[in-house]
Amino acid sequence: MILVGGLDLSKSHYAMVLKNEDTGKVKWYIGWSTPSAVKKWAKQFPDYVFDDMPKKEKFDSLEHFNMKQGIFLTKIIEKHLFDFIGGSLSNAIISLEGLVPYGSRTIDLAEVTRPVKEMMYKHGWSIRIHDPQSVKLWAGKGNYKKIDMVREARKYIDIPEAFCQSKNPDTWMAADIADAYFLRMMLEAEMAVRRDPGEMNRLNEHQLQVVNRITKSHPVNLLNREFLAKEQPELVRRKRLLRKEK
Repeated sequence: MILVGGLDLSKSHYAMVLKNEDTGKVKWYIGWSTPSAVKKWAKQFPDYVFDDMPKKEKFDSLEHFNMKQGIFLTKIIEKHLFDFIGGSLSNAIISLEGLVPYGSRTIDLAEVTRPVKEMMYKHGWSIRIHDPQSVKLWAGKGNYKKIDMVREARKYIDIPEAFCQSKNPDTWMAADIADAYFLRMMLEAEMAVRRDPGEMNRLNEHQLQVVNRITKSHPVNLLNREFLAKEQPELVRRKRLLRKEK
């Protein structure tokens, strides 16, 4: 089977949507740093899986807290990936948002997210990294704010008002859900085009720009970019050795 997912990661919360391409089954996973909200949401929305994220303790240094978050996210996301299909996971393709330069904030986020990517890499799963502007452009416009992303995502999926729990849209769980949703849709569209180039005709103007977009980080367009982990030489060698042992 093929598992396709979109994962939006940050230091204190995350949203992940997984889809079994064989059965069409979809499941949402959410992590949040406010225990009271998690407890309330878990009762209100049984179709979601909620995780109570670790909080920074008084004795925690920033480095220790980042490490603790990264370890927690790695273990819980790995568990969800395996639990979703009820056992071994033969082929997973996960789409994530890349980092953007925000000074020390970028460094902190890299410390948290690296263990998650490394875990996927060790399993040999395909990882597609999209820059934040491409995700926004796919949704509609490259300068979209969080509230715009939520609005656009609501055209396709039901996002409860409970996930818009503050006056600041940048802190909404709904914003994480919207990003995870578009990350998965971008990946599904890419896979469809790779199977049948005629699927490009289904993409709108903004989505075509994402497919053809070239940046300093990615000097070739999307369809000419390898997935981050799948074709790494050491993974290919390891798989060959395993086949010989069998």
